[in-house]
Amino acid sequence: MAAYPDTQLYINGRWRDGSDESLTIVNPASGEVIGRVSNAGKGDLDEALSAAAAGFEHWRQVTAFERAKLMHDAAKILRDRSLRISVNRDSHFSKSRTGISLSRGQRVRSNSACLVAVRGD
Repeated sequence: MAAYPDTQLYINGRWRDGSDESLTIVNPASGEVIGRVSNAGKGDLDEALSAAAAGFEHWRQVTAFERAKLMHDAAKILRDRSLRISVNRDSHFSKSRTGISLSRGQRVRSNSACLVAVRGD
C-alpha cells in the first residue's frame, strides 16, 4: 500500500474509526489500494451533531474580537505550513506542476498559491 494516510473521524474531541465498514481508496491509474477512509454510520452522525450543538453553546459566548484572533491565528498556521501541505498533497495526486485533471475534465492548479491569507500579510 502506498503512503496515503488512513483517516478516522474526529468527533467530540477525539479521533476514532467509524461504526460502518471503512471505504477503500484506490489509485485509478494503477488500481493499487492506497488507503482507507472511516465511514460514519447513523450513530456517528448523531454523536457528531450532539457534540457540535454543545460546542456551539460555548462558541456563541466568544466575542467577535476573540473569534477574529482565532481565525487570524489559524490562517497564520496554514500559511506557515502551506509548502508542506502542498508537497504532501501533490505527492498523492500528481507529479505535474501544471495541475491535475478531475473526472469532469476540469483543471485544478496544484500548488501552495491556492492558500489565501486572511489579512494579506
